[in-house]
Amino acid sequence: MSEDTREMAPQPPASRLRPALTTPASPLARILLFGLIGLTGFAPNLLGLKLLTTAGLHYVPAEIIANQFGVVWNFLLTEALLYRDRRAHRHWADRLARVAVLANADLVLRIPLIATLVDGAGLGVLPATAVALLTTFVLRYAATEALVYLPSKPRGSGKHRRGGRQRRDL
Repeated sequence: MSEDTREMAPQPPASRLRPALTTPASPLARILLFGLIGLTGFAPNLLGLKLLTTAGLHYVPAEIIANQFGVVWNFLLTEALLYRDRRAHRHWADRLARVAVLANADLVLRIPLIATLVDGAGLGVLPATAVALLTTFVLRYAATEALVYLPSKPRGSGKHRRGGRQRRDL
C-alpha cells in the first residue's frame, strides 16, 4: 500500500477512539455506571461505619460520619469515570458541594429506615445500611444527574420570551 492510499483510508470517528472519556449517551448506561460506582462506595462507607461503631460510637452518628467517606469516594469516581464531559459549567467545588448536599439529604431519608431495620426488625447495622443505600439509589441518581451534572438552560433560550422581547428576571 502506498503512502498516498494510507492517508486517504477512512478514519474511525474520534468518539469511537475514546468512549471512556465522555459521558455515556444512553441513560441506561449512565445509571448502570452510576450504580457500579455507588457499589464501590459501599467499601469506604461500611469500613468507616465498622471502625466507628467498633470504637464505641452509636450507629446513628457513625452513619453520618461514615457517609462522608462514601460521598467523597463516589464523587471522585463519578468525576473521573462518568461525567468527564459535563463538568465545564460548574467549578469542582460547586459540584462537590451539591453532591454532598444531595448525599446528606439522602441520609435524612436513610437514617429512619436504618433505625427501623435495626431497632424494629433486628437487622444488623451493616446489612441495614446496605438495604437503605439500595433503596434510595434511583432517587440519588436522578438528583445527581439533574442538579449536579446537567448544565442549566441558557437564559435567551426563548423560555421567557413574549412578543419578541426577552423578559428580565428581577
